[in-house]
Amino acid sequence: VVLVTITILTIRTIINRTHFVGILQDLMNNIFNMKNSYERELYNKYNILMSKYPIAISQYESKCWKNGIKTSYEIMESATKIPDSEWEIREREARQNL
Repeated sequence: VVLVTITILTIRTIINRTHFVGILQDLMNNIFNMKNSYERELYNKYNILMSKYPIAISQYESKCWKNGIKTSYEIMESATKIPDSEWEIREREARQNL
């Protein structure tokens, strides 16, 4: 029992002195923030597209929902891959059809 207690206290002391828990939390936060930064950047690009080409984007979203793309994330990712020149053409056609 004494040996187990000494072992546990030694491990706990080493963990406290090296700030292992803080380092582990920082590492996890960095990993989480890297993932979130990509999603934030994607969301910002998509908002820029929405402000430039609102009608074309709305039509694109409705087509995607009908064709079986399930998540908004997939729609945003596929919309940002389309070049701006094509969005301009789609927006012009959408405005003419109104």
